[in-house]
Amino acid sequence: MSVVVVGIAVLGLTAGQDATSAARAQDPQTATVLEDVIVLGRRGSTDLVPERELGADEIDALNAWDIGEVISRLGETFGDGQSPVVIINGRRILDPGNFTGFPPDAISRVEVLPPEAAALYGEDPSRRVLNVVLVPEFRNREGLASLRAPTAGGASGGTLEGRQSSIQGDDTHQYGLQVSRDTALWASDRPGYRDGVLPDGDVTLRPESRSVTANAAVTATLDDWAASFNATGTGSSEQFRTAAGEARQSGHSLSLNGGLGGEWGGWTVRSSLNGTLSEGRQEGLSEVRSRTMGLGVQGMASRPLFSLPAGPVQLNLNGRWSRTESRTQALADEVRRSSSSFDLRGGLGVPLSRSTRRGRSPTAEGGRWGDLSLTLGGQVGQSGGSDLRGGANGGLSWAPIRQLRMSGQWSVTVDSPSDGQRYDPVIQAPPRTVYDFQTGEAVEIAPLIGGNPDLRPQRQDRLTVSAAMGPFTAWRMQGSLTWARLEATDQIGAVPLLSPAAEAAFPERFLRDQAGRLVGIDLRPINMVSARTGTLWVNLGMSLPLGARVSDRALQVGLTQRWSLTDTLTIREGYPVLDRLAGDGGGAGRGQTSLRLDLRLAALGVNVDARRREGGRVRRTVGVDGPDDLRLATFNSVDVKVSYRFRPPAGEAEARQGGDGGLRLELEVANLFDARPRALLGDGRSAPGYGRDDRDPVGRTVRLSLSRRF
Repeated sequence: MSVVVVGIAVLGLTAGQDATSAARAQDPQTATVLEDVIVLGRRGSTDLVPERELGADEIDALNAWDIGEVISRLGETFGDGQSPVVIINGRRILDPGNFTGFPPDAISRVEVLPPEAAALYGEDPSRRVLNVVLVPEFRNREGLASLRAPTAGGASGGTLEGRQSSIQGDDTHQYGLQVSRDTALWASDRPGYRDGVLPDGDVTLRPESRSVTANAAVTATLDDWAASFNATGTGSSEQFRTAAGEARQSGHSLSLNGGLGGEWGGWTVRSSLNGTLSEGRQEGLSEVRSRTMGLGVQGMASRPLFSLPAGPVQLNLNGRWSRTESRTQALADEVRRSSSSFDLRGGLGVPLSRSTRRGRSPTAEGGRWGDLSLTLGGQVGQSGGSDLRGGANGGLSWAPIRQLRMSGQWSVTVDSPSDGQRYDPVIQAPPRTVYDFQTGEAVEIAPLIGGNPDLRPQRQDRLTVSAAMGPFTAWRMQGSLTWARLEATDQIGAVPLLSPAAEAAFPERFLRDQAGRLVGIDLRPINMVSARTGTLWVNLGMSLPLGARVSDRALQVGLTQRWSLTDTLTIREGYPVLDRLAGDGGGAGRGQTSLRLDLRLAALGVNVDARRREGGRVRRTVGVDGPDDLRLATFNSVDVKVSYRFRPPAGEAEARQGGDGGLRLELEVANLFDARPRALLGDGRSAPGYGRDDRDPVGRTVRLSLSRRF
């Protein structure tokens, strides 16, 4: 079989020879090979019609520092709280971390693929897929310095960061170094904190912290194969003081990842080997030392099985194997644990009807029904020596016209606990304020966190139905409506902090002194019997040009509204079902709203992120509203970021690739109106622990950053 590729592939990274500014301005129609199928379309496209597409100008308007921040922003909007699957230039890669440290200038466009994409790539079907298309050629060297502090004073922080990136021919390189420090926020910095109920001596409301992170990522081609290497090292420390004493935590970690990919025996294959080493130590409140080592192997394989009139049937396989060994020493006791697991997922994409609008395979017939496709998938796995477990998924998507797409996805999965959920060292976290229903008072505790080696795998049954429309008009108006139902068995999570029902079900997780005063909570993860949620959310977006050149003047508007229709939880056998929306088991609000405005006026950029979270009720007695309940108020917050790009001298700008370079000044104000969580008791009395500085002593924070490309 002859293969024609326009460009050069580096683990799915298509490269070219143009400068960054020209490459971002031009997105030519080319012939590309995707998994051995000839595709006529833009460079980096997939065989799926994207639900949403962001061009270079829209990405610039986000004023993000790196591609990782762009992915995070889009994941918040489209991912429903889950991290998205990232593919690069239309191809699935093993380690997206090789590219997330690049500046946003390296992006040509980002495609938000429809909901069925994850199952097609052999991934968890509940996750969304983002296709990040990079420019063909890029070089960048940049530094950043930032200072931050709350307007109420009492604490401050700073960050220094430098990075160097390049995309040149067959090779990509990315190196980075970040140093950060935050000073402690003390109770004495907030006069009147907790109305003088704290014991003698000052305590920290936010810990002092320091961190250093260095990373290097390289990809290159070796004949017909592509190789990658990624190394990340981190060192951190944290110190805080509670009424019981002082605690100091420190740790460092190193992760190495190497990958190889190419064509073999008619398959497109990719494999990787990764290793991790982490060590941690806590002194003061408890003496704990820990060391964890992990080794993992991951492989992907895909190929077309046979062709139907609408196109080829595509098979994707994704397998992972890992082994973890941990050692924890507390006082004179030492505990050693080891565990291995494997997971194999497969996805099958079956085109039932295919339109000819996008010029797909020349052999594919155009369908009068538009684009209609079926996805099927399965999963088998084993963890910690438990019995073999499996799962299945299926989906149907239909796009009768380019501006309308509908899909339905069903899946049942059994997910093993992560290594962190099982083997993280058991330590005490920085203190937090908790309302105690039994005594009617607020107390400050340092909760116990870490892993739980006795966790069982959780099963999740998910059904999702969605419809997406647009873009329409010159404003590129788009919208989507999604309904999802999730039923979980043996769900993994922490004991609800604000729930009297949780203390009744897990009394061993709540520590009280002889007087009955709450002095500690164990927040290590547990298995709860079952949970059920039903969610409906709407995404609306548009891009308004404010001048002749969209790249100079444009306004992007995004609105996300989410409603919780059902939220029930059974935390232990023999205990009643908790309706969290009614107030049982922790005050879950029914609605959340997010509004984003991204404005670009030539060198000036303005970003506004406004969020509204409806209040809820926390019942003292299950199933009954009472005067001692906790009524959480609706919480509104607004974040604003303003940036200005100073243009470099003409000669310097001409010599530099990757954006316009020069100096960039940025002012960011988090929590612009200094909003704080509020609550009342069921009969209208003030709720202890919800004073101005109890839940959020930091409040409004200002950050000033200066960055420059060299």
